[in-house]
Amino acid sequence: MKVIGIEIKSTEAILVVLEKDRNGLIKQTGESTKFGIGESENNAQVRQFMQQVKASLDNINADMIGVLARNGKAKGVMMPSSFSFKLEGLFQLYEKRDVVFIWPQTVSAFLKKNDCPQSPDKKYQVGAFNLAFYLLNK
Repeated sequence: MKVIGIEIKSTEAILVVLEKDRNGLIKQTGESTKFGIGESENNAQVRQFMQQVKASLDNINADMIGVLARNGKAKGVMMPSSFSFKLEGLFQLYEKRDVVFIWPQTVSAFLKKNDCPQSPDKKYQVGAFNLAFYLLNK
């Protein structure tokens, strides 16, 4: 089984791809990536981002895709930008697989009860990696 965990941070989407083989071994594939948009009002950049999303998801061909949900009701420093909601929407438009949204608290609670024996290839991938691990093992 192959899953994609996605974390949206500011103007970037971080994708981590994990795969579980028949023996239950989990590995991070070389398909993990990140990409973003410079200007959310620039139609060409939004279209390019959407094309990158579609091409990446098509190439990876995962069994499941999950996005770390963000609290739209948060205030102050914890408030997500409206731009990041636009990025979420672009992932939801992907037609070949449903995209599920998982709360970070759900992933944290799972990881407290189920130790993750691995860590991501890169430090900035932690949130997306943990989500992908959750999706493989829930």
